[in-house]
Amino acid sequence: MIRYAYICNQVLQLYRSLPTISFPMNPQLFFDQIKNCKTMAYTTFAEINSCSINDVLELCESESGCTHYDVTNNRYLVLFNSSTSNNNVIGRIRWTLAHELGHVILKHLSYLAEPRIAENNFNKLSNPELEAEADYFAALLLCPMPLYEQLHIQSAQDIQRVFGLSVEASNVRWNEYLKWKRSHRKTAWENDLKRLVNQRLEIK
Repeated sequence: MIRYAYICNQVLQLYRSLPTISFPMNPQLFFDQIKNCKTMAYTTFAEINSCSINDVLELCESESGCTHYDVTNNRYLVLFNSSTSNNNVIGRIRWTLAHELGHVILKHLSYLAEPRIAENNFNKLSNPELEAEADYFAALLLCPMPLYEQLHIQSAQDIQRVFGLSVEASNVRWNEYLKWKRSHRKTAWENDLKRLVNQRLEIK
């Protein structure tokens, strides 16, 4: 069962940790606050370990990103593909980082006691709920639907422009929003989020 309310509250706490809020949201801002978590590009990891990018891809079992967890020392290393080739656009990189941040914030790896959980590896097949939670977290962190009216989001193109998602992700998110809007009921969490963003939003 996906912990929707818990994830909403985790995202709200992350937003509250920022002195100002601006979009597109940069997931690295939150990684910088986690003392036992470090992010590193595939290219940097390959250079440090004197291996090829293909070796890193094989290690991570993902072309986008993965999170390594040192169980003994309770430390995380998030590896991600920073290259924009092969349609790995900035929006997709942003989503990958937010997705992996979700695994860390939601404590998926310590729960599994697994050394690694990658976007396309065995854990995804055996733990679809954890992947669904990480995706829900990423969507909520990067482009929360309760803010659409406040930020004048009226199309998938607006989502791409304001929140910096890829074209594909923006289209998916817009279609989800149309369904959400038909059956949506306001919550206290939503009101708290809107109030916080209204107070701290930085216009670029």
